[in-house]
Amino acid sequence: MKKKLIVALAILVAVILVFSLKGEEKGIDVSAYQGDINWEKVDVDFVMVRAGYRGADNGIIHLDSKFYQNMDGAKEQGIKTGVYFFSTAVNVREAKEEAKTAVSLASGYDPMYIAFDMEQVHAGDRTQGLTREQNTRNALAFCKVVKKAGFKPIIYGNINYFKNQVILSEVDKYPIWLADYDSNGKGNIKWDMLQYSCKGKVKGIKHKVDLNVLK
Repeated sequence: MKKKLIVALAILVAVILVFSLKGEEKGIDVSAYQGDINWEKVDVDFVMVRAGYRGADNGIIHLDSKFYQNMDGAKEQGIKTGVYFFSTAVNVREAKEEAKTAVSLASGYDPMYIAFDMEQVHAGDRTQGLTREQNTRNALAFCKVVKKAGFKPIIYGNINYFKNQVILSEVDKYPIWLADYDSNGKGNIKWDMLQYSCKGKVKGIKHKVDLNVLK
């Protein structure tokens, strides 16, 4: 009986989620982790594509090996594209370097956003111990470079990031891409893009993918 109740509740939550997001533009975000994507089968309104990342330990910048393939594949199918850079910047200089890299890679396209995505990869990585003030300066520096280059910046993060790792009142001058798998973005953080699941299944993509909506 208890198992049936849990299943029923899970179905109800899924139904509520679908209807609460009805009318929003539906999208995904992808990187090399999704492997080769058959873009002809992908049915979404937009996709955020990882341009690159900085190593969590050595601090070296890397290009995402599927960046051009994903950008070109989505573009050929008329899917709107955006770009994100996975940051482990420890200072403003590195954040600016990451932004310049993302801008350079995106310049051959027309991205709807260029996103700053900073997440701790593992305990003890190079970002551990950074203050809220430093994280805030890094995010703002990245966005400033992107905006100056003529693109639209957006800052990615989960609830903990925006409440505890940056100063929200300073970073929310830019659009926010919120990852919230529990309350479906119903909290007090105003978002422009919502990542509501990391377990999506989409035709044309073999592996699980993050699901997003755009206001």
